[in-house]
Amino acid sequence: LQVRGNMRSGNATAGIDMYLAVNGDTGANSCSQKMYFNATNGQGLTTNLDVYINFGETTGTSYNDFPFFPTFVIDLHDYAAADKGKTVQYQWGKSVWSSESLGIGGGYWNDTTAISSLKFYFASGEIQRGSVFSLYGFNE
Repeated sequence: LQVRGNMRSGNATAGIDMYLAVNGDTGANSCSQKMYFNATNGQGLTTNLDVYINFGETTGTSYNDFPFFPTFVIDLHDYAAADKGKTVQYQWGKSVWSSESLGIGGGYWNDTTAISSLKFYFASGEIQRGSVFSLYGFNE
């Protein structure tokens, strides 16, 4: 299963974390690790078990003169399997005047239930108009 898209937060700040929650899970069953690079250095981030997979950063509304929408590709492996946890692989990039960066990473959802829903959201702010999501590889 693959999701491709771009999304921007309603918060005015750049560098807002993008989150993916699986099946409405509210338990600490997800974890993620990412490496990202910006104009000055490379950085890494590891998150412990949480209710979301942290898959990148977005821009905010302070860049309204030219709407920047960071892009991402997320692969969800074995999404329909009901006998093992789910591995997630992702890449993302954003380009704004003061905050260019790109990243790669992976995550894990520790549940044997087949994936039936995905929720995208931010650490702060709502998803802005103009954001796009495309789903590939879903079979009923």
